[in-house]
Amino acid sequence: MVNVALVCVSALASQPREIQIVVPPGKMSQSLRARVDEQISNRDGEGKVRILFRRGEHVLDNGLQINRSDVELVGEEGATLNVGVSLKNWRPVTRPEILNRLPESVRTRVRVATVPGDGELPGFSKRGFGNTTSLAHAELSLNDVPSQPARYPNVTGTGSFEKEGWLLTAEAANGKITVPNDRPSKWENLSDVWTYGYWQFDWADSYEPVASYDPQSRVLAFSGEPSQPIQEFGIAKSRRFFFLHVLEELDQVGEYWMDRSRREVYAILPTGNVRAEISLSSDPVVLVQGANNVTIRNLRFVGTRGVGVSFLEATDSSLRDSVVLNSGMMGVSIKGGKNVQIVGCQVKGAGQSGVDVSGGDRRTLTPSNHLIENCVIEKVSRWNRTYNPAVLVNGVGQIVRGCTLQDLPHTAILFGGNDHLFEKNLVQRVCKETSDAGAFYIGRNFTTRGTMIRWNHFRDFELRVTTEGNWHMVVAVYLDDCQAGISIEGNIFEAKARSVLIGGGRDNRVIGNIFLDSDPAIEFDARARGWAERHFRQEWDYHRDIRELPVLESPWKERYPALAAALLAKEDLTYPAGNEISHNVSAGGKWLALHNGLTEKDAKMEGNVVLPTRISLAEALAKRPKTLAPIPVGQIGAKR
Repeated sequence: MVNVALVCVSALASQPREIQIVVPPGKMSQSLRARVDEQISNRDGEGKVRILFRRGEHVLDNGLQINRSDVELVGEEGATLNVGVSLKNWRPVTRPEILNRLPESVRTRVRVATVPGDGELPGFSKRGFGNTTSLAHAELSLNDVPSQPARYPNVTGTGSFEKEGWLLTAEAANGKITVPNDRPSKWENLSDVWTYGYWQFDWADSYEPVASYDPQSRVLAFSGEPSQPIQEFGIAKSRRFFFLHVLEELDQVGEYWMDRSRREVYAILPTGNVRAEISLSSDPVVLVQGANNVTIRNLRFVGTRGVGVSFLEATDSSLRDSVVLNSGMMGVSIKGGKNVQIVGCQVKGAGQSGVDVSGGDRRTLTPSNHLIENCVIEKVSRWNRTYNPAVLVNGVGQIVRGCTLQDLPHTAILFGGNDHLFEKNLVQRVCKETSDAGAFYIGRNFTTRGTMIRWNHFRDFELRVTTEGNWHMVVAVYLDDCQAGISIEGNIFEAKARSVLIGGGRDNRVIGNIFLDSDPAIEFDARARGWAERHFRQEWDYHRDIRELPVLESPWKERYPALAAALLAKEDLTYPAGNEISHNVSAGGKWLALHNGLTEKDAKMEGNVVLPTRISLAEALAKRPKTLAPIPVGQIGAKR
């Protein structure tokens, strides 16, 4: 007997009714799916709807869309919503045209499975720097671990976020590269072979399809219109790249290759029982659109090429105690609305940002009060590796509190907008594959003020990549290119890297922090009077928001009096006035680096304790002034 129940409860006529649907594990039947959709999509429905998913996997042909208010989706322990397609009946490879192209050493180990359905499998697309709208390709997962399209060179150590597994361009000219060896000459067919590279800068990546390769000159040409970083910055010699989706390089457990037209997937499977799935759906697993009071809790979400869980213009809603795993784009997206909370969740393996959150009104400085709290966000930006952080923040009044943000190729929090609060977060092992990058990063705006960064702990953080020929550094809190009005208070910086960089901006506060072995603790410059003067005046459009926002009217003039005063007095904005660096403790490493003729008199500096050698964190905390709020060390990081 199928355990499905539809229960309507109306104990008293004066009480609103409650509808509960109990869903058993397995593939959801068409009749049950229709019943669920009817209840959660009826925008004018009355009463509360509760959908209870029993323990186990729930296979959906496409994602759930919630349009009505007062809905609860809840799972028993271990309940999973999966829009992926299971691959079974793996068999040995027998097609000679495939078998003969495989490395001889693995021909008997490679298996092939046919994906159910019709039409060509979704292929790769040009993704990377400046492109966050492309869906992921059809992606194979084995035992909930995303597989690697067959790659050259292989990664043989701890993961592709490290230095290994790369080639360097031997030469670069006219949108083409010279490959440093003749490996591509051994590949029979270059159709659907792609490259991934940091073609000029260590913070700008893209995927480019291969058009041709000349074995005599080793010159490789890309197909189609180049992606934004190549168009904007070009390609340089000695830059990192690798090849992917090369059948002849299918030689490691967990790698795969697709014959997209025949809907076949070739892979080297791990030993033992293997749970294999391929993502085909472009839908969010759950989309909450224009609804209020929606609660989603205790569920796992897997199997999509798109966004894991999406809130679009939702209000007073939440995702709690859940896991969002391996989505092809963002793990969680919050666009517009207000008071959406992501609490106690794990977001892991997203192809782009872990959580992308925006909302509020910058003209009126009205906050949306979206909250990400007590979450572990890790190993995201698998495909778009730059500017797709653990949390991408825009708008007004977002809160990221008590989270653990870890194991990232680039930034942990990338933010714009106003009046955000980032506190009690543990940030570790980030910016692992990039340079000229910040764990927390904002830049180039005189009006994006009011954000408080406090009581965070940055550790296990250092420069790992020095490929780019121009500028090598990683920074814990990076206020780039004349950024203004950010407060950095009571944080712990325990990393052999730059901790705070004030890149020519004004009205920033660095107060009561702990710096242990920083290099340096604080770097401060006046770049708009130096190398960046032309960029500041002509290219960055630093004055755009000053022109377009009511910065001299209420509530702006009351919220940011220094902004209004500088504009009314027609101050020279190239001078980094109004910064304060006070009551910090720096032990070991280097304390201060000043550039462009600045001295300690160019900021308010008082009460800083600078020691030549490292001391313990407890000793450093004891040296902070008692008048400052204590750093809540025991509350930092996720407590799931």
